[in-house]
Amino acid sequence: MNSYFEIQNLIHEMTWMLDNEREEEMIRTLMKDCMFKTPPNYTEMPAIDQAKWAGMAHKRWGPDKRNKTKHNISNLHLVIDEEAGTATSRCYLTIYQGVPEIGFPLQPIFCGTYHDTFERDESGKWYYATHQLDIDIEGECCNHRNDFSQGSFDPDGEHPDRKS
Repeated sequence: MNSYFEIQNLIHEMTWMLDNEREEEMIRTLMKDCMFKTPPNYTEMPAIDQAKWAGMAHKRWGPDKRNKTKHNISNLHLVIDEEAGTATSRCYLTIYQGVPEIGFPLQPIFCGTYHDTFERDESGKWYYATHQLDIDIEGECCNHRNDFSQGSFDPDGEHPDRKS
């Protein structure tokens, strides 16, 4: 497989892992040394710390504790420097969510842009080096984002909406 398709597969595998509650595996296999930058202040943090924060900040589960989101990637632009073993990409992210059990119909709730860089390791495998999310349009995120002001979870404890 050529580098373009390998990196494209990494991007799609990341979103599949998010939708299938496999964040730890995602970090371990795709983003081993990746640095994340996320809004609003774009502070850099290691992937493992960002995954823990996102797990607390976002809820993607319905009353049945099953995932109710799907991350869709489109408009991929990828530039690869084979000689240097580096690449950059930009793509759109659209998150769909539907929680019919509580009267929240399927709808796009978020549109953003991923800006990523990739590196190839000694074995020739590509992995994420940096991952940045820009928020472009936000829809109704009330069933996706936890409200920190309500004190609904303990930042050092388990996520309240997560299955055991």
